[in-house]
Amino acid sequence: NIKKNNKWTVILSLLAFFLFCILLLKGFPYILEGIGNISQFLNKNDNKNISQQKNEEILLPPMLIDIPQATSSAYIKVSGESEQTGTVEIYLNMKLEDEIDSEAGQKFTSSLFKLKDGPNEIRTKIKNDTSESSFSESYTVSLLSKEPTLEVSFPQDGSKFLKADKRITLQGKTDENNTIFVNDTKAIVDSDGSFSHLIELNEGDNQITIKSKNQAGKELEKKITVSYSRE
Repeated sequence: NIKKNNKWTVILSLLAFFLFCILLLKGFPYILEGIGNISQFLNKNDNKNISQQKNEEILLPPMLIDIPQATSSAYIKVSGESEQTGTVEIYLNMKLEDEIDSEAGQKFTSSLFKLKDGPNEIRTKIKNDTSESSFSESYTVSLLSKEPTLEVSFPQDGSKFLKADKRITLQGKTDENNTIFVNDTKAIVDSDGSFSHLIELNEGDNQITIKSKNQAGKELEKKITVSYSRE
């Protein structure tokens, strides 16, 4: 019985082996075809992703050129350049003010913007049919429509100085970021607008001219006269 069972086991094993070989040989082309289909599907998806990446081009925000820090005019135009072709959007104080069709590498110029008194924030971005850039860095333009302030706290006009007071330190205050000139010499100005300047007096009357100039180029001038005597 054992020999008989072993015989049948061998026969069944051989039959199973032959059937496996037949299925493998006949099914091999189908297996190859299946692998090819999977590969084609994967390549198709890869190509689709690459195509989408090309269509969804990463856009860089345009750069503005020669933006003034301050101006005395209530209206301003801005110019810039974009590395890519698209529609440039210009925002003033986060409000869309202008849209300009721009070619890559070519200069663009906006229409006139009306500024508000004080600092104004200008930003740009660019978009095309498939993508849109982030905002550019912020450009700040201050509208300084008023003339500068200028106060001279020392010396007072008409002051008289004697003997040891041949050198005096003129002191005063102006607006922040203004430039002070004393007799055409630039004075030291602190961050809060306070200024000082050392002056050497001559015998007799001395006329001192103080001029304050803001970032927009507006100026205010004051003149005082002091006298000095060695006696």
